[in-house]
Formats: sequence, structure tokens, C-alpha cells
Amino acid sequence: MGIESPLTGVLFRSGWLNANDNPTISSLTTGSTMVETELGFIVGVDISYKILSDKQARDAVAAIVPVIELPANYSDQMGTMAVTDTVASNVGSSRYIVGTRAEPGDVEPNQIRISIKRDDELLHQTSGGIVNGGQWHNLRILLNQITSQGYVIRAGSLVISGALGKVHPGLKGNYSADFGKLGSIEFEVP
Repeated sequence: MGIESPLTGVLFRSGWLNANDNPTISSLTTGSTMVETELGFIVGVDISYKILSDKQARDAVAAIVPVIELPANYSDQMGTMAVTDTVASNVGSSRYIVGTRAEPGDVEPNQIRISIKRDDELLHQTSGGIVNGGQWHNLRILLNQITSQGYVIRAGSLVISGALGKVHPGLKGNYSADFGKLGSIEFEVP
């Protein structure tokens, strides 16, 4: 699509589902949503300024969390949508599952191995290090995009890294995502 860097979007707080609750995504009809494995970063300070280094981005993080994002599925319309509409349909999500927090010093996000299964069938395996420049570099770009538009990123905000691995239609089944040291997230699409 000619995109050279990550794009920013919105995660609505009302869409935050706790992985410890083993959520059932019952409001979905089969295939109406996508399933994406992601890493999330809980910001520990208010940020209204340009982040100058990857280390500075890392130092602004209070916790790293595993995330399953559940954006709407517009794949049947992708061929007819303009690139801007395609981006707008996926950059942002009203539902996402957040796992247990880890301290940034306890885990290196580029080395996290990630896999997801549906009914014990492997959908994909990947690692946090697949993003261009690594996770801390990617986070710096995202933070700077947000603040350059005049927004203040408040402490406690969640910033996700974007789809890591393949994006899958949310088909009926029991899902289990393994995030290595960050633990696992399990959920069901009935």
C-alpha cells in the first residue's frame, strides 16, 4: 500500500477485555472480526514532546503486555476500498484482549516468541523482532506520530505495536495465543 512506517489509530478504553477473564467474544458473528497478535506498551509518564531515541521510548514504558486485537473484518471490501479507507478500517479497534503486565526490564520485546492456535491448529508463529528497526524503534515512531499531531499521551495509555504475524478471520473456535515470557491469552468465538 506504499506505507513506509507504522500508522497510529485509536483503542477505545471501553473495548479493553482482561485476558484473566477468559473472555467469550459472543457479540461477534463468525468472520465479522479479525484476530491479530500484538505487543502492547503501557506508558508510564505523560508524553507531549518528541522522543529522541529508542532508549527514551523504552524508559517511558511502565509495562509490556500481550494483546489480541479484534478489529472489524472488512476483507470482503478491500478490493473496492481506497487505501485511506482500508487504513481507517483497521487502524483502531473497539475490542482487544490484554494479558498480564511485565516490567520492561524483565523482558526484551524483540525476543518474545508468539504463536496462536484455534482449536489446537497452529495459525502462525512469529516474534516481536519482526518490526522494522525493532519494538523500541517502532514505539518511538508511534509516540512521535501521536505527539506531532498535538496530542498528549497520558500515563496509563496503551500503545500497541501492530499485527505481529498473520491476521486471521475470527472464525468459531477456542483460541490460545502463547507470548512466551509474557504468558498466554485464551478466548472463544462461539
